Amino acid sequence: MPAVLLELGFMDSSVDVPIILTEKFADQCAASIVRVIAHRAKLPEKGESGPLYRVQVGAFNQRQNAEALLQKLKDAGYTDAFIT
Repeated sequence: MPAVLLELGFMDSSVDVPIILTEKFADQCAASIVRVIAHRAKLPEKGESGPLYRVQVGAFNQRQNAEALLQKLKDAGYTDAFIT
């Protein structure tokens, strides 16, 4: 299986450490890693979609009722539906 070692800075560098500890740096690194993986896996590019909003569709005391609604949602094409 292929493997990759990423060096994103050096923890013993007085120049790198303040940068490494920022949220901006973490976001930039994560975005770059995702782009490379998607490119290597030949995944189609997605545009910026903006924020995602979650929708809850019911709360039940009995699991069988939740499972029945989940099946209705999946039959209707909601493939991301799940029970928590």
